[in-house]
Amino acid sequence: MNDLIERLRYEADISDRPGQMDRLNALADEFAAALEAAREDAERWRALREMDGGEIYALLGDCDGIHPEQADAAIDRARGKGVQS
Repeated sequence: MNDLIERLRYEADISDRPGQMDRLNALADEFAAALEAAREDAERWRALREMDGGEIYALLGDCDGIHPEQADAAIDRARGKGVQS
């Protein structure tokens, strides 16, 4: 994310050069997608933080060997988001 921020700042500084607006627009799209992903992660962990230990164990088990994608999907289901299984 830090690299993306620095690239955005650099492109904004030189945006007055010919052809830079297309690059800046593409970078802005990439930045927006990264922010959306960060917001989803924050919402997941906020939801997890509001659960008690028993709810977390019921949702994720003992977490031994659980992959982050599995944890994200389980938390999303508990939040009422994503595909129900």
